[in-house]
Amino acid sequence: EVPEQPVLSSVSGCIYEKRLVLKYLHESLTDPINGQPLTEDQLIDVKSISSYKKFSKINVVDFSYTIRKT
Repeated sequence: EVPEQPVLSSVSGCIYEKRLVLKYLHESLTDPINGQPLTEDQLIDVKSISSYKKFSKINVVDFSYTIRKT
């Protein structure tokens, strides 16, 4: 499922659904993927593009992997 409000973690480079990661952060204060400290201020809004809805879950994961490698 493609996130409706995608945000990028500046800590792990992964993309999350904003409302879900905020809920998670209120409980743990860490990035869900790598467990490193993460705050709401470290989340970057991902601006959607017209074709964004065409992306699959795999594309979002591949994109986050690409960001982490750079």
